Amino acid sequence: MCGGFRWPKEAIWDKGVLRMCPASEVFDGHSVLLEGYRDDPTQPGGGLFAIRNSGGESRNGSLSYEYVVAYMNDAAWIEPAFK
Repeated sequence: MCGGFRWPKEAIWDKGVLRMCPASEVFDGHSVLLEGYRDDPTQPGGGLFAIRNSGGESRNGSLSYEYVVAYMNDAAWIEPAFK
């Protein structure tokens, strides 16, 4: 699934997880590929999405469920026409 996000003006990654920031510190207009997820009650929002990111130095990483709920603007996915 591809998601369009409000993205930090200066992304900070903590052990591969994008740090949550206030709305005043994000801009509108960055998309990433969400390639999986893992429930984890120790993470903000209760889990992480594994992502592929085409921008910046961090090509792979994770977004917390909290970040996705707060800043995801849109999503798109492709399903096969037949199974």
